[in-house]
Amino acid sequence: QAFPEAYHLLGRDNQDMKVIYGVEAYLAPDKEKSVKNPKGQNIEDSTYCVLDLETTGISITTEKITEIGIMKVKNGEVIDEFECFVNPEKPITQRVVEVTNITNEMVQDAETMDKVFPKVLEFLGDSIIVAHNANFDVGFLKHTAKTLGYEFDYTYIDTLPLAKDLFPDLKKYKLGKIAESLGIEVDVAHRALADVDTTVKVFNV
Repeated sequence: QAFPEAYHLLGRDNQDMKVIYGVEAYLAPDKEKSVKNPKGQNIEDSTYCVLDLETTGISITTEKITEIGIMKVKNGEVIDEFECFVNPEKPITQRVVEVTNITNEMVQDAETMDKVFPKVLEFLGDSIIVAHNANFDVGFLKHTAKTLGYEFDYTYIDTLPLAKDLFPDLKKYKLGKIAESLGIEVDVAHRALADVDTTVKVFNV
């Protein structure tokens, strides 16, 4: 707003002073969408697979899945469940054991991902995936699919940005914190199917 005033005050060819025009701006990212990769499904008639993974770490390229938990939900009712350990073919560090409650002994006799993944795809079918912080879980599954030569092209709903819209007064949006604020008891933190059950209860999938 001051640009025209400065220009008219100093003129075009002022030998003593020159205006350096600039602006200070504050950028805010667009609100993250809860629904990713939509395909025009009818939300009311859709089947949802609420899932959670436990892994040996956070990098999709160097770390591996150790547990998969999925609840299939239709019309607000859980109609099927899938849960299994996965042998990650690498040691689980003590720090990760403390977070996930999954030990090397628990996964040593489990099937490897090349055996488990086809079962996961069969269970998912054409459902919409739901997960809390879904980019993490879907990222691992997409990478696994690519590594094993499968397609993985699902619509998925991330309940993390959804929670920020539904519960704007919360300071933290970890699943356990949201459940606690709603008076929902969490039996076992950081175990796949338990976290899935919490997601189903919190968001009434």
